[in-house]
Amino acid sequence: MRNQRGYGTQRNWMAVRQELLYYIKGQPDFDVTAEYTDIPKILRGYYKKVDGRPTENLERSHSDHIRAGNVWVDVQQVFYRMEENVSGCYAQKPLKAIERIVQASAASGESVLDLFAHSGTTLLAAERLGQVCLTGDVDPVFCEMSIRRLENFRQTHRVGWQNGHAFEDVISEPLGPPIGEDLPDTMIEQPTLF
Repeated sequence: MRNQRGYGTQRNWMAVRQELLYYIKGQPDFDVTAEYTDIPKILRGYYKKVDGRPTENLERSHSDHIRAGNVWVDVQQVFYRMEENVSGCYAQKPLKAIERIVQASAASGESVLDLFAHSGTTLLAAERLGQVCLTGDVDPVFCEMSIRRLENFRQTHRVGWQNGHAFEDVISEPLGPPIGEDLPDTMIEQPTLF
C-alpha cells in the first residue's frame, strides 16, 4: 500500500509501505475478479506465438487492467482527509485493501474472522461484500468504534467520518478550556516526587 505520510521527511527514510498479513483456512477458490487493480495496462510488447502468429501481451490478457502483485500501489494508506478516516485509529487499514483480501479469499456467505477490529474496516468490508464477519478487539473503545462505524454506514452509506469521529453524539462539548486559556490552579496536577 502506498504511504502518503512522511513526505518531506528530512532526517529519516520515508515509509513507503505497510505490511498487511492475512491467513486463509484450507484452499478456497481464488476469486480472479479481486486480483485486478484499477491501473490500466499500458505496457506493450512481450510477443509470443499463439496459434502460429505472434501476439502481444495486451491481446492475450483477460483484463484491461494490471493484476495485483504483493505490493499494491493502487491502494493508498488512510489519512485524515479521506472519507473513510476514523479519527483516533492509528493503525487503520484501507477499505479497498481489506475488500480485495476478503473477496479473493472467502466465497460469498463464508465467515471472515478479524481479531484486531480497531476501526472496523474488516467488519465494514464484509458488510459491503455480503459476508459474515466475526470480529473483536482487546480494547472496548475500538469494539464500540467498530459497531458505530457499521451503524453509521448502514444509516448513511458513508464509510467513515473524515474530520468527525465516532463519539460525536456523546462528546458534544469541548473537553477542556479553549487553547490559549489558562487552567484553574485546582486542575493543575502537582508532580509527585519519590
